[in-house]
Amino acid sequence: MAESDFAYVRELQAEIDELKAQLRELVWDRMAAFGPVRKGQWPHIFVAMPLSSDLDAVYESHIKPIASELGLTVKRGDEVGNPGQSIMEDIWSAIQSARVVIADCTTGNQNVCYEIGLAHATNRPTILITNRMEDVPFDLKHRRVIEYKNTKEGMELFRTQLVKAIVSLIPRRRRAAVTGSRAD
Repeated sequence: MAESDFAYVRELQAEIDELKAQLRELVWDRMAAFGPVRKGQWPHIFVAMPLSSDLDAVYESHIKPIASELGLTVKRGDEVGNPGQSIMEDIWSAIQSARVVIADCTTGNQNVCYEIGLAHATNRPTILITNRMEDVPFDLKHRRVIEYKNTKEGMELFRTQLVKAIVSLIPRRRRAAVTGSRAD
């Protein structure tokens, strides 16, 4: 494909994104519990996970580097929004603006379950991960879940499976249009 083709695709994607934003504003102004998506720089990948030092390494050492290697931005709930504003409105905006939500079901955290519900209710692609399958809520056990083990081999397998899942939801051409990079 010629560079002009890539530019045209990026132009079309930008136009589609603008139309989606306009539609969301029209629909969500009337329907959404948290109102329209706030203006701002929202990540390509939103991560819903318990805020725990035990799980920080999964995010910092694995999820963030994977997103970066794919040319995508990523943030957790504690990294979005501004002080003084409603955290749930910020999380809502991040979920609605994200291309993909990654949700860690480890510990069965109720906030994570709520955020998964928001993503599912609005048809946002969601990748479920966990350190223990028994932590995955009953209503989500029928979905594919990537289980990771905190060993070198376990995290290598996790990396492979997570990259595959993200790429299946955001193919290279769409990632290129989103990030403005080439889709060779």
